[in-house]
Amino acid sequence: MNRKPDPERLDADNPEWTADEVASAKSFSDLNASLRKKLPSRTHGPQKAPTKTQVSVRLSTEVLDYFKAGGSGWQTRRWVEVVALSLAFRGFHTKIS
Repeated sequence: MNRKPDPERLDADNPEWTADEVASAKSFSDLNASLRKKLPSRTHGPQKAPTKTQVSVRLSTEVLDYFKAGGSGWQTRRWVEVVALSLAFRGFHTKIS
């Protein structure tokens, strides 16, 4: 790491890894199957009631820069504007959830 450790967050029971330890670490998929079954997976199950559909949208650099210029939360701001435009286009208002 390039930054200095925060003395308030140092933990003698769990020291920061050395470069050798990081280099010899294994990814979850490299572990044997019996160990992988014992460890929790980071995947989530399916939504109980899917309310949104994942899509991919290609934006121009200018549009993306506009949203990102506002800092953190740019994805939410983009979504709000898309919803507002779709409601205006349809000519009626509904609850945004």
